[in-house]
Amino acid sequence: MADPYRYFRVEAAEILEQLQKGLLELERGAPATDTIPMLLRLAHTLKGAARVVKQKGIADLSICSCPSATAAARLAPESSRARWSTSTRCVRS
Repeated sequence: MADPYRYFRVEAAEILEQLQKGLLELERGAPATDTIPMLLRLAHTLKGAARVVKQKGIADLSICSCPSATAAARLAPESSRARWSTSTRCVRS
C-alpha cells in the first residue's frame, strides 16, 4: 500500500527547515520587512499541504494557533497584511 503522507513529510520537513532558518535570521537582525512575509508564506504553504492530506490539526497549528504569527502579520508590510487578511481567517491586522 502506498504511503499517503510520503510527499507531505518531505515537503513539511523542507518548510520547517526554511522556517527555522528564517527565525534565526530574525534573531540575527535580518530586516523584519523581508523576513516576516517569507515566514508567513511558508506557514501558509505548510497549512495548505497539511489540508491536502487531511491533517487539520497541523493545518490549524501552522498559523491560527500561533500568537507569533498574528504578531508577525501586524509587523508585515501593508501589502502582505492585505493579502493575508483575505486569505487567512485567523491572522488579522
